[in-house]
Amino acid sequence: IYKCIGSNLFNRNCYNNRACIFNYYRDKNYIVYGVKTLDLMCYDCSKESSIISNPFKLFSNFHKTFFDSVRHFFDLKNSKDLIITTSLDSHVKIVDFKVKDSKLLYDFDFEYLDNVVINTAYFIENKIMIPFAFHKGGNRIAFYSLNGTKINEFTRDPGFILHLNTYYSSYSKVNFAIVSNTEGIYVYNINDYSLYNKYLPKNTVNKSAFAEGHIIEKDEKEILIGPSFSLGCLYLWNLRTKVLVSLIQLTNGITDICLWNNNYIFVSFVKAEKDKFILLNLDSKEVEKKFDDINDNFCYGIKILKHKTGDLLMTFTSAGKLYLYKL
Repeated sequence: IYKCIGSNLFNRNCYNNRACIFNYYRDKNYIVYGVKTLDLMCYDCSKESSIISNPFKLFSNFHKTFFDSVRHFFDLKNSKDLIITTSLDSHVKIVDFKVKDSKLLYDFDFEYLDNVVINTAYFIENKIMIPFAFHKGGNRIAFYSLNGTKINEFTRDPGFILHLNTYYSSYSKVNFAIVSNTEGIYVYNINDYSLYNKYLPKNTVNKSAFAEGHIIEKDEKEILIGPSFSLGCLYLWNLRTKVLVSLIQLTNGITDICLWNNNYIFVSFVKAEKDKFILLNLDSKEVEKKFDDINDNFCYGIKILKHKTGDLLMTFTSAGKLYLYKL
């Protein structure tokens, strides 16, 4: 462990985007995250400051109740670093990130919806993609303009949405949405809002509960990696053919995965007795390194920042602690 940044992140459930790590102007690196006091905090990774003066506060009382996700996106069209947050208060907020003068740009208010779970949100093609999960069904993923107007939504029910990610296919020239739910992974075509394919485990009666899926390009194929929270394994599907290429069985339920250099993957576990996360070689399927220096029960999420001065890895835990590693 390089440094423990904070110890008061919300730790109620296993959503894996509690904090975001990103590059900013002139090779500066920042982590932005929400804390139990409902403040939106920022940590400057480029400074060796003491924890007393760093992190610093971007906004006070940013949400009415606990944060579910904090994500970063770079708006190419307007050259802005955006921070998108969601909360149990059913608000989605978008911040124009500037170190000294961040501004709240938009506040999407969905408090009128009963029993809705909005565990993350996404910025793509100047649209906001927001997943709505209801315990009684009727789940949907809708797209909104930056002025709050609804544009469209996916044409097929995405199931009870647990995680959301996107991928641009240079082969198909399509932006895909990767939706993890309690069955498996659904992939949608963002260009026409249609369902592209479903990727589901075979011969399983129980709900599978998948963590956030990712797609990599390998050997001229697009491989969808589906991490199963409940089954404790990694499914590797060929995106185009739906064929299961490989199944990697691990010992614990998976909370998150993070790709590194296209040949390696970090995997974090739930209720791990010893190894909280590992580094796995995707070619050999062998564990390259085990990380067991965290005393908390388990890691909720794991993210990486590639940088010319050295890669940084961030993980947050069931005790609400935020750790930073130098790789």
